[in-house]
Amino acid sequence: MEDLLLEGTEETPTVHLQLNGDLSLKGHSYPEDALEFYSPILGWLEEYKNSMAEATTATFNMTYFNSSSTILLLKILTSLGAMHKSGHGIQVVWMHEEGDTLMADKAEEMKSMVDLPFEIKVG
Repeated sequence: MEDLLLEGTEETPTVHLQLNGDLSLKGHSYPEDALEFYSPILGWLEEYKNSMAEATTATFNMTYFNSSSTILLLKILTSLGAMHKSGHGIQVVWMHEEGDTLMADKAEEMKSMVDLPFEIKVG
């Protein structure tokens, strides 16, 4: 198993999932086929749970995401939640820009749907 790096595009976020437990998604997410884009990420997480780092921090710094991306982002959070429930140290940090009430509201909505240590930060 190796780190996963997907360079961001106009329609997709930069994704960097590292075996040391640093996971990050940053940017816009409105790909033509959200399932196709997010499948490698979900597959990586499925493998990662078998050899996790002692502590995992997943940082989401999304500037925009559409409804189909919302479903896949929630699947990522659900996967992290399952790891957390099995006793692994998982922390979610969800960043949004100051004054971006839409992304702040989306962060609160995501937080309410999962059972995870979940911090929302402006930055």
